[in-house]
Amino acid sequence: MSDRSSATPSAAVANRFRAAGDTIRDAARTTEQDRYLSALLAPRAVRDDIITIAAFLGDVARIPRVVSDPRLGEIRLQWWIDTIEGFATGAPPTGHPLADALRGVALRRGLDPADLAAAVEARSVEFAETPIQDQVALEDYLDGTEGAGFRLAARILEVPQTTATDAVLRVAGRSYGLVRVLQSLPRSIAGRRLLLPLDWPGVMTLRDAASQENDTERMLAAVVARCAGAARQYRAELHGISAVIPHSLNAAILPCALVEPYLQALERRSSGAESDPGEVAPLISPLTRVWRLWRAHRRGRL
Repeated sequence: MSDRSSATPSAAVANRFRAAGDTIRDAARTTEQDRYLSALLAPRAVRDDIITIAAFLGDVARIPRVVSDPRLGEIRLQWWIDTIEGFATGAPPTGHPLADALRGVALRRGLDPADLAAAVEARSVEFAETPIQDQVALEDYLDGTEGAGFRLAARILEVPQTTATDAVLRVAGRSYGLVRVLQSLPRSIAGRRLLLPLDWPGVMTLRDAASQENDTERMLAAVVARCAGAARQYRAELHGISAVIPHSLNAAILPCALVEPYLQALERRSSGAESDPGEVAPLISPLTRVWRLWRAHRRGRL
């Protein structure tokens, strides 16, 4: 009787941990499928931690998508920032499964809470009325969002921090980040908050056209072409230096293997009968996505 009683609390704790893990995996699979699938190809010892990072990034990225009031969005972002800052001060667990799992990853892997908080703060740009003014501001946004995800994965994978690896992470985040910007175009146009430089030709006009009865198809195709061209330029830089990077760094930036098929799908959509680029993910079949990631992982290069 006593053995059974003493085992019951342990079983309950194990069940809670298992349930929390399932919740986090489901969140990562739903909100950050590319990063989730890439994490499944990572070494088993770090797989769950990278999935937790993916779920965290997905949760933060979806805030601007589901909150229309910028003030409420900023409150939700600030909650994450305050929670992350508590990691360094020894604050007790919050009871939030993802936040507590992220705390465990940060402590276990030696992640700097400031880096995690910066990935949250970068999203505040999406609530500004005129968020991106020029190329420098765009690159800052990409470095702070998608680039942060790659840097965190690289840290978990214990990739050596060198000038070369920093350059790879930077251009990887910018290339993949521009794909995500293109993915968000329908929403950002509707909200008149384009995440592209206002000094790019057509961006200001396209932003203002959202409230007018203008034909935006031509402008949309031009902006998509410009954005895709910039993504390919970053992708070319990545290809030029990726041959000398360690295999572990390739694992950290594996979603970049999907940049070109995504861009091709978006270009077909923007130049075809449908002027709305739509969401990126449905434009690529699940089999294509998995095969591209597996091939890049198998070859050890993107």
